[in-house]
Amino acid sequence: MTDLLDLLSALAADPTFMGESARNRIIDAMLKASDNHEGALDPNQVRTLLSNDHGLTVNPRQLSATYSSLRQKGTIVPTGWTTNTDINGGNAGKPLRTYTWVGRR
Repeated sequence: MTDLLDLLSALAADPTFMGESARNRIIDAMLKASDNHEGALDPNQVRTLLSNDHGLTVNPRQLSATYSSLRQKGTIVPTGWTTNTDINGGNAGKPLRTYTWVGRR
C-alpha cells in the first residue's frame, strides 16, 4: 500500500505528468470548500464542487493523490471524520477524513 501512496504522491507533485488542469481544478475546489467553512475541508463538499449531472469530473485517483500530496506537505491536516456521501462511487456510509487547510481562515 505504501508503494501505491508513494506513486500517487509523486503524481500529485508533478502536475505536468498528472495533468495540470485537473490538479488546478482540484486545488481550486479544495480552497473554495475550505474558504466557505473557515478553513475546514470536507471532502464531500469538494467532490460536489467537482461533479456535474454525470458524476465526478476529475479522475478519482487524481483527487486522492492531491489529498495525499497536500497532507504530506503539511498544507492540510486531518481534523476529524465525517460520513462519505459518494453514492456513485460506492463509498456512501464509509468513514471519511476531514481536514483543515493550514493558514486559511
